[in-house]
Amino acid sequence: MANILGVDYYRVVSETGEGEWSQVYVKTAFDKEELNQFGSIFGVIKLSGKGDLVTKGMNLIGEVDKWCEDTKHKGDVAGLLALLSKKLATGAFIWVYLDDSGARRLKTGALSGNGVAIVRGKQRVWLFENGDGRVVTGEIKEKDKLFFGSKEAVDLIDQEQGETKEPEELSEKVTAEMMKLSEGARAALILLVRPMALEMEKDEVLVPVRPQEKIKELVVERTEKRQEEILATDRVVGATGVAGKIASAKMSWRDFVTNWQTATSLKSDESVQKRHRLFLFIGAVFLVVLSVSVGLGLIKARRDRADAVFKAVYEPLEKKRVDAEALFNLNPVGARDLLRSVKQEIATKKDQFNKTPYEEKMNDLARAAGESWVKVSGEQKSNLDLFFNLGLIREKMKGDRISFTGKELLVLDGTAGIVAKVSYPDKKQEVILGKGEGQNWLDVAGLGANSVLLTKTGMTAILSGARSDLKFDAAVVDPLAVDIFPGAAYVLDKGASEIWRFGLSGGQINDRRRWWLPGVEADVRAATDMAIDTDIWVGLSNGKILRFRRGQFEKFNMTDVPESFSLTRLAISNDNKVVAVLDRDKGRIVLFNKDTGAYMKQILADGLSGATDLVWVSDHELMILSGDKLLLTSI
Repeated sequence: MANILGVDYYRVVSETGEGEWSQVYVKTAFDKEELNQFGSIFGVIKLSGKGDLVTKGMNLIGEVDKWCEDTKHKGDVAGLLALLSKKLATGAFIWVYLDDSGARRLKTGALSGNGVAIVRGKQRVWLFENGDGRVVTGEIKEKDKLFFGSKEAVDLIDQEQGETKEPEELSEKVTAEMMKLSEGARAALILLVRPMALEMEKDEVLVPVRPQEKIKELVVERTEKRQEEILATDRVVGATGVAGKIASAKMSWRDFVTNWQTATSLKSDESVQKRHRLFLFIGAVFLVVLSVSVGLGLIKARRDRADAVFKAVYEPLEKKRVDAEALFNLNPVGARDLLRSVKQEIATKKDQFNKTPYEEKMNDLARAAGESWVKVSGEQKSNLDLFFNLGLIREKMKGDRISFTGKELLVLDGTAGIVAKVSYPDKKQEVILGKGEGQNWLDVAGLGANSVLLTKTGMTAILSGARSDLKFDAAVVDPLAVDIFPGAAYVLDKGASEIWRFGLSGGQINDRRRWWLPGVEADVRAATDMAIDTDIWVGLSNGKILRFRRGQFEKFNMTDVPESFSLTRLAISNDNKVVAVLDRDKGRIVLFNKDTGAYMKQILADGLSGATDLVWVSDHELMILSGDKLLLTSI
């Protein structure tokens, strides 16, 4: 795949192996602005160790991409290598850019276990047979071929590249050979230098650097100056251009008038008069043809200028859109950022082509960008299946909160003061608490045979069939939510900005105590919900989620959060490591990775705008409470 600098790249990847992960990174300039900002960066990254290396690798690629976006890092290959080393990773990079004279230059460096080579003509030169963290810089020429990456991969390329001339065929052959090797992950890139989309330098001579120099370099000397292209406006209408044609037309008219006056004084000889009339007719025809030619030339010039303006807008945007789709599997965060910028540019630039021949093509591009956004944004349109109608329990019953004990759904109607139990999946139902109308019932939670009702003034528990009531003391200011973990109920008090723990033993609710460790303070005054797995999770109205473990903060940062995101309710699953967030304002459920905080996808459905709560009932199914209905959806 080519870019504005004229560098084609071909991937050679065996991504995963026993305790290893490797992948390539490519960031190319699509227009002159991005060329000036960062040029083109090609890299190979490898991780070793235990755990989810794929997720770690994707996160690392995201950090590399963000680092390269910073203009102050342009060309800083040593900084990229330092970033890999800091993350206990290895790899190699080639950074291609233009110098002040317009020549293409590269900076390349590699860490241990990686190689970099350049092929010019029939000569192959190793810049690094085994990287040591140093950096090589120099100028590259048209038809140069470079290959770099994991040592085993570049050795295979070196063996095969003499016999296989086409890079695409070479990459396929080397990839097939790598699959036959022992367990392990390997990746490499093959670069082919072609003519630039911009103006090129010619006849450059490669001068190798003496090996005793402290830092290896390639120095390229230019022997011929840049050739200037003839202006396009001088080629519109013949060799002399528009101005010359018009001037020529004026001179011909004067000749025509003079000849007409002279013709009146010629002898009356009939043959002479015929010749002069023929001359005048030919002159008149010439002027008509010239006028038409000049007019058509001006029209063509205007059309060419309009085409050039349209292409300068359309082609880079289409290129970015296609590359964002291709980037999605490798770097979904980067793909979304790229496509988001494409959509914004289209919105700001498409109006200039309204009522022009290009209007429909820009509209097609906007539609294509919208379709691409659906692919990379993770938006999933879903149908909500009706599981149960609460009107079968009590007429006009509408749910506010829901909990799942593992076998039964507990549904709270705070207005009517009812807590109902609905078996899952067989739908048997019964009312377990009632007559609470106007008593400020807030939340319900259940686990196994135990269930707890939270009110403004206290709690009521059903513990293995026995009822226990507790009235809050003055320390509990404004309770919001309750959840159960074996042996205790936990109350989120946003008024006191505390989480209180109440033991559940001996068939009763025991005295409260502060759950956070001494010295730990957390601001939860903006809380909207709380959920418990082995940790306690608190959702805030600004869309943030706080995670606590053993009475203190546990790191959790959400990344690539969708636009205009807000948090109404949250649900945690122990089975699938997913945090589900109900965003009622946008009528969607947004899913995040529980370990990394990375955005996964969002579920869109008509019934979600009226939803009040949600809970996991399996590792792939969510039960949603909306008015008088329990709705089921799969992720």
